[in-house]
Amino acid sequence: MVYESAGRIGVNTTAPLDVVHSSFTDTLGAVTGYAVQNLGNAATSYSGMLFYDQNGALGQFQGFNNQTHEYRINNIAANASINFMLGTTSRFQIAPSGNVGIGVTGATSKLAVAGDITSTGGDFRADGTSFLGMRWNDANGLMLAHVHRFGLVDSRLYFTNSGASDLSGVYLPAGGTAFVSTSDERLKSDIEPLTGVLDKIKKIRVVGFNMSTMSVDPATGKAVVNNQVAPRTMKNGTVIKQQIGSIAQDWIADFPELVIEPDTADQYYGLAYERIGVVALGAVKELNEVVAQKNVEIDALKTRLDAIEELLRQLTAQTQLPAAAKP
Repeated sequence: MVYESAGRIGVNTTAPLDVVHSSFTDTLGAVTGYAVQNLGNAATSYSGMLFYDQNGALGQFQGFNNQTHEYRINNIAANASINFMLGTTSRFQIAPSGNVGIGVTGATSKLAVAGDITSTGGDFRADGTSFLGMRWNDANGLMLAHVHRFGLVDSRLYFTNSGASDLSGVYLPAGGTAFVSTSDERLKSDIEPLTGVLDKIKKIRVVGFNMSTMSVDPATGKAVVNNQVAPRTMKNGTVIKQQIGSIAQDWIADFPELVIEPDTADQYYGLAYERIGVVALGAVKELNEVVAQKNVEIDALKTRLDAIEELLRQLTAQTQLPAAAKP
């Protein structure tokens, strides 16, 4: 039943493969080859296994608690981690800092995941009161984009894509149904009035168009453009353009602030459509000034016309007097 060979112990085997080797045949799942039982009934009643290092210091304990039914893995060694591996690849690691990496070793955040995260029946929650949400960081840890709620301060859901500040960008107010841009005068500098808007917008085309679609080539990571996009067909059979809008390049000369230029050759121009209304407001104000000036001129012409008509009336009256009454 028990054999010793070259310092190794075999149970039901004469060729132990390790220091202790239990060999058995069981097709019913009744035994596992090793069993531990602690008959104590206290909060500290554990059964399990202890691991010691080469110096005899206790490094790790794993076991089962009789009362709480907790299964505990506790690595108490200095700078210790717990690593679940498949073959030579780490699949789940608890770093010495307590950070957890899934497919990532040496995680530098509370949870680092290599790959997608899928929720099949719950929410992704960010509990707390400040700056908690989702971030996009570069290789150096610099925040590039952030979606978060500013907690108890103003209950706004912020969307930022600059990396400059947690509160830059647009936000949804509490109960809001549309994005809001931060526009407080106290946050703006170098304020200058925009002039000549009415003449400038004459150059802007308002067009109907069919918009190409873009996708990402998985092999290259670059954008692929599909120009073969069909127009829309209404329920009554009328064929129309897909959209009505403007062209980003038309705005560059006079309104470059509204244009997002491409950083690389495989990117395309963008246009801040939501700011076009501000340009239109400036044009309406200038048009109102033109109309007001024209009204002044019309009033002046009307006054002159009234005077001419009065003089004409007087002259007409004089020509109609009897001959004896004429001077």
